Amino acid sequence: MYQEALRYDLGDVDEQHDYEKAVQLYHQAAEKGHVEAQYNLGICYQGTPLSLRKQTFSSSPSYIKPSTEGDGVEQDNEKAFRFYLRAANQMHKQAQYYVGLFYKEGKGVDQNIYEAIHWFRKAAGQGMKPPYLIDSTNKVYPNLLC
Repeated sequence: MYQEALRYDLGDVDEQHDYEKAVQLYHQAAEKGHVEAQYNLGICYQGTPLSLRKQTFSSSPSYIKPSTEGDGVEQDNEKAFRFYLRAANQMHKQAQYYVGLFYKEGKGVDQNIYEAIHWFRKAAGQGMKPPYLIDSTNKVYPNLLC
């Protein structure tokens, strides 16, 4: 189910994209606990265009500027956060990064710097380059080395 969704999303089925079908299949897989489907739905609901999704699905995330014209679904930060959180709770390090980012920026969830720090540290503990540095007073700074 997930592999089929990915093919529809990235255009590998008869060289045609069918974003609505891809999202439908991602939802089915996500409901069965498929962590990558949950993460990919977070990306889709964040409003990430296809060209950036292809890059994001195959590598560690960098900050993605969302578009209100994402493919397959309308941007919805609350839904994106919920799907990222489900994947993050299954130890998906990129999803943990995005949960931290959403908490830091107050996107789709109330802003909470302590939760952001918690999730950034979880992602870093799994080898993600920390997007933010945290000092001894819990002040958060961009990591310019990433």
